[in-house]
Amino acid sequence: MTFKELIEQRAQEKNLLFVPMAHRFQEGKQVYRLGHVMLYLDRNVIFVFNGKTWVPTSLQSLLDMAG
Repeated sequence: MTFKELIEQRAQEKNLLFVPMAHRFQEGKQVYRLGHVMLYLDRNVIFVFNGKTWVPTSLQSLLDMAG
């Protein structure tokens, strides 16, 4: 299972949509939306947009923010 698949699974368990955002890339990586949170993955690190910049976060923190 890839890290992205793990996020998809955890999102599904919490009834959250995890979808790629069309034509949105950061550092060459696809940007996704999980609930209302924008994120991208880089080498199994989750980066979330806090309104000003992209910051690394844990999977649990991401799920807490999104849910």
